[in-house]
Amino acid sequence: MNLIISIIALGFLIFFHELGHFLVAKIFRVKVEVFSIGFGKKLLAYNYKGTIYAISLIPLGGYVKLKGERDEIADEKQKPQSLKSEKQKILEYRKTKRDFFKSDSLDTKHHLARIAILFAGAFFNFLIAFILLLAISFHHIAKPLDRPEVGKVDPSFPSAKVLMPKDLILKVDGKDISHFQDISTILNSNKSLRTADLVIKREDRILNLQVELKEQNSRLLLGVTQAVYYVKPTIKEAFIDAGRLFKTYAYLIVAGLKKMVTNLAGIKEVSGVIGIAELSTKALNQDVLVFINIIALISINLGILNLLPLPMLDGGQIVFNAYEWIFRRSVNALIARVLITLSIVILIALMLIGTLNDITRLVSQ
Repeated sequence: MNLIISIIALGFLIFFHELGHFLVAKIFRVKVEVFSIGFGKKLLAYNYKGTIYAISLIPLGGYVKLKGERDEIADEKQKPQSLKSEKQKILEYRKTKRDFFKSDSLDTKHHLARIAILFAGAFFNFLIAFILLLAISFHHIAKPLDRPEVGKVDPSFPSAKVLMPKDLILKVDGKDISHFQDISTILNSNKSLRTADLVIKREDRILNLQVELKEQNSRLLLGVTQAVYYVKPTIKEAFIDAGRLFKTYAYLIVAGLKKMVTNLAGIKEVSGVIGIAELSTKALNQDVLVFINIIALISINLGILNLLPLPMLDGGQIVFNAYEWIFRRSVNALIARVLITLSIVILIALMLIGTLNDITRLVSQ
């Protein structure tokens, strides 16, 4: 049952993404020909006022087809903008301006309108994520305790073998700990360290422990988080906390993408639809708030990924439109075709890698 709920939740994220494109297209009076959840063959389709609403076979996203949407490859047969006279360009620009709200075709709209329509999908993902995080923040916000108490221990760190939640860290390498932040400061004052000597208080006992450290992003880490307590926030505090969470998640996603590009080892961490569904199902098994948190994270991830400058994604189309707006000429059709083909290969490769990683993880469990 939880798996079904997770799949439905992921479907809603795709729906809201496409809804963003749909609504902003309507604002600029662009006719929407198809609104589909999924790709490929249409399983269910309903025609309402000239728009086909569909659920399609391949549940790896969705799309909105707009009237006058250009096919960059087909455009190769058309006359390049760079060969047109300045007079033709001026006449076309005036026509675009004149038909801004009269025509229902995308290709008559100003580039800013097209960019707004393209950006709207990611914006709706960000908006839904913020609303979900705000709902969590209104329920409670976490505030750190004023003592160096362990909240959680990362199971992937060596410290998980010796440290436990609620341990109070008194000393690190003989130095007193007053605040939780002191731990990181002391550990990173000597980059040659590979272990740390800790004095902790566990219930009524004082223990001396030696803990192996782990290096991440050029920093030595113990692998523990600070203990927190929960309070009912004011409206202002809830908005601030939701913004903080949103910023943190966005940073982690961008950092992960950067790691994947600069370090091929990051490819092993790529997940496909199976992994995302499994993650959200596990979260739902734990707690509804954890599940909402994960769905918000996935929504931010979906928004950021769609803004990547790949021609098959919204981000790539935004770049194309920005180029045409600034330079008043179309992107070279041959270059566009090569970039589109390359982006298709990259996206298919990432989907296959993600699915393979998911299957490997499931088999190894």
